[in-house]
Amino acid sequence: MEQLQLDKLQTVDDLQNMTPNLTVSYQGFTIQSVNIRGVGNSVGNPNIQPGVAVMQDGMIMGETVVIQQAFLDVETVEILRGPQGTFVGQASTGGAVSINSARPNFDGINGWIEARVGDYQDSKLSGAVNIPVSENVATRFAFSQEERESYWENSAIPGFGIPWYETGAHPGDTENQNFRASLLWQPSDSFSLLARAELNSVRAGTDAPYVPNPRSYVNPNDPTGFGQSQYRAFSEPVLTGNQDPYNLNYDLRDSHMDAVSNRYSLEISKIFDNGMEFRSRSGYQYNDLRTAGDSDATRATANTFRIDVGPDNDYWNHEFNLISPEDNRVSWLIGTSWYYRWTPVNVSIDNNLCGYNPSNGTVAPCPIDTPQFPLQAVRTDGTTIQRHAGLYGQVLIDLSDTFELELGARNSWDNNIADQRVFVGIFLPDPAD
Repeated sequence: MEQLQLDKLQTVDDLQNMTPNLTVSYQGFTIQSVNIRGVGNSVGNPNIQPGVAVMQDGMIMGETVVIQQAFLDVETVEILRGPQGTFVGQASTGGAVSINSARPNFDGINGWIEARVGDYQDSKLSGAVNIPVSENVATRFAFSQEERESYWENSAIPGFGIPWYETGAHPGDTENQNFRASLLWQPSDSFSLLARAELNSVRAGTDAPYVPNPRSYVNPNDPTGFGQSQYRAFSEPVLTGNQDPYNLNYDLRDSHMDAVSNRYSLEISKIFDNGMEFRSRSGYQYNDLRTAGDSDATRATANTFRIDVGPDNDYWNHEFNLISPEDNRVSWLIGTSWYYRWTPVNVSIDNNLCGYNPSNGTVAPCPIDTPQFPLQAVRTDGTTIQRHAGLYGQVLIDLSDTFELELGARNSWDNNIADQRVFVGIFLPDPAD
């Protein structure tokens, strides 16, 4: 944990700065693609398994949209090159990333705290405290709170009788809240029970966009530039001469990105007199992601989108392992696992009559406070249900002090259901208007 803090590794994205052959790329809509040695999957469709499995405390994060949360009181992070199919399954062709939270301990009251301040009113307070309750019960509480304003300004120019407005959504601002409570019951050296409950919440104006084109745009049907200044097709207010590319104007008033990801887990370990260990891990994850924004971060196309993954995007997983005694020339492990995921997705994309029309270069009025039907409305509703079960085993044989033989096998049963419905509506203006 100390090394993670010294290296300033706070997210999965940061791991690529210290790990050879690991790359994490941003794909938009909070989707991150994790690749190990060039093997992974950049698709954000929930129907498709990622090529690199990301796990926290033994629980698989089935979608890349839930791996962007900052590390919270993490003890170790393991990067395992692929394939990892024996233990993880089909989602680990490229490998696996295993994030392990700090466990409660019996070393008395201890912990840590860290505070950070920065520009754009950035402030973060995080820490953890370990409290032994008795000789065989210990608790640990971890927390993190961060707020930061955006370095993007989402605004408009008043004047000319045009209904400019302040949207109130500044992409890149954030408010993160994270909390974890852990309880360890260890009545003897041969038995332990560890329970965790973790709550994560992220609220932002919207996802931070790419930098828009800062060059001047001239409407061929409006050479005076009034149309450009009126609608700011590429975001800069030309009337004032301000060429700041971080000054944006959004089509959508309520741009936002809200995410909730809560995890609950239970781990039981029993070591028998002969040294054999039985280990059980069970977990439940609740996820809800809601995003609304403008596709190009300007008023050029009047194209807006809303994507909701949830509200009941739920994962369940169970795993049981039987592990041979340590320090034997031949060691083995057998196990079974079960995983269930229910993921509802709702996508809404509106193409409005107003804004810049690239086919003829004209700019049509975009009434802000007057409700209007879009020219085209696309609605996609879908549900993904995944059921995975596996039976696996591994044998490790130490042939010499410098050579070992490892054999592994897994049999998997998969049942995936994807139900998707697409609705397209075309709304033509009334000729009488």
